[in-house]
Amino acid sequence: MANSVDCLIAGNGALASAAAFELQRRAPGLKIAIVGPAHRPGSASNAAGAMLNVFAELDAGTLDHEIHRHKFELARQATKRWRGWVDALNAASKGTADLRIGFGTYVIKNMAGDEQDDAAYAAILSALQTYQEPHEIVSPAAISGFSPSSEQRALQAIHIPGEGLINPRRLLAAYEAAFAACPSITVIDARVTDVLQSGDKLTGVRLSDGSEISAPKVLLANGADAGQTLNSLPDLKARVLPLFYGIGAALQLKIRGAAPAAVIRTPNRALACGIHMVPQSANQVYIGASNQVSPWPEFSPRLTSVHFLIDAAMRQLNSTFYNAELERTFLGYRPTSADTLPMIGETSVPGLFMLTGTKRDGLHNSPVYAQDIVDRILGGPGVIDRALLPERKVIRWLSKDDGLRLGVMHLRSAGVQHGLTMPRSNWEPMVTDMLLRHVEEVYTKTGVDYGIPPELLDIYRFGHVTSAH
Repeated sequence: MANSVDCLIAGNGALASAAAFELQRRAPGLKIAIVGPAHRPGSASNAAGAMLNVFAELDAGTLDHEIHRHKFELARQATKRWRGWVDALNAASKGTADLRIGFGTYVIKNMAGDEQDDAAYAAILSALQTYQEPHEIVSPAAISGFSPSSEQRALQAIHIPGEGLINPRRLLAAYEAAFAACPSITVIDARVTDVLQSGDKLTGVRLSDGSEISAPKVLLANGADAGQTLNSLPDLKARVLPLFYGIGAALQLKIRGAAPAAVIRTPNRALACGIHMVPQSANQVYIGASNQVSPWPEFSPRLTSVHFLIDAAMRQLNSTFYNAELERTFLGYRPTSADTLPMIGETSVPGLFMLTGTKRDGLHNSPVYAQDIVDRILGGPGVIDRALLPERKVIRWLSKDDGLRLGVMHLRSAGVQHGLTMPRSNWEPMVTDMLLRHVEEVYTKTGVDYGIPPELLDIYRFGHVTSAH
């Protein structure tokens, strides 16, 4: 194992691997170490469905906010780069990877959601039209591999041919093959536990086995664990935006019939990313995904998450999945910041960089995010808005009124998805009032005067984000 390198990268998921790959391409003489557990426990990349979606990821109102419009444009740039990125990876892996992109995404609006689905679906369609992205309104009945139960059938569907998928586990294997063929890259099966300094100077890192590696430049791209790594630098950690674990469960099914040829998904839904089915092989599909933002990791999927996904697979996606085999459950930690926006760039510790907080778009955006962070590591300005630097206060992209409205909408919609039905005696306004009081309690308790992203209501409620942030 190398005890001295030019740049050390903590993490071995899609973002860390993309950064290492880009750095080696742009500065082939540098000695690079990539540090991460070989089996990748909790890796968001390894557990992902890896949809290469941009328009299909839009929520109602997303493009009203400048910082989200910036993220949207970055995602569109990433879409354009994926073909060349895959070609370069296949070449670097000496022909062993055979990595491919699958094109085509169907966005469905079905009977399992509520008005939030209607608004998100309309926002997707409006953006496709505004940006003149090729798309087609199709009959849900014509979608191959899609056969929901009648009570949760789809009413409308959009086909987006330019959006699709890449198998994340094959992607990570392609990076591994490329790194194995590169003599200047060392891959280390361990965790970075501490960032080391001598005075104000960055000197390297300490690993989980107790060994140390010296490096004048260090990139923390180890997902949701990056916040814990900063415990060794308490003064810096106090200035960096808090980072949380967006715990997501997903399933891999072996089915009796043929897998669909394209992604089939709902719009994003309350507190999570909706239901989606992603083909994995001729008779395997990925079903995702749940989301629970937590200050701490969990190590097995929650029973309620697995139950919900199984039910959604059989009712919302294909009723014949009653005889599917549950081959595997996935658990991943989406790195989620205190304002749900990425944390990208240099820190006030010279030589220390961060690339995390990307929630669920890190893998799709990885070619662009890698370009930016490598540019900064090599002394350039980067291409991403510096408002997203890790040392920042919460970006207040929601007004308080919008935060209250969205909090109520998301909680109600989550209830509907999990079986909530109202008595026929004026309960609709009573439930809405109850949820509003529940959300208002968070604002009263925390004293914030801006909108809290709905998925972070409990994070704020229990004091994990404070006025200091």
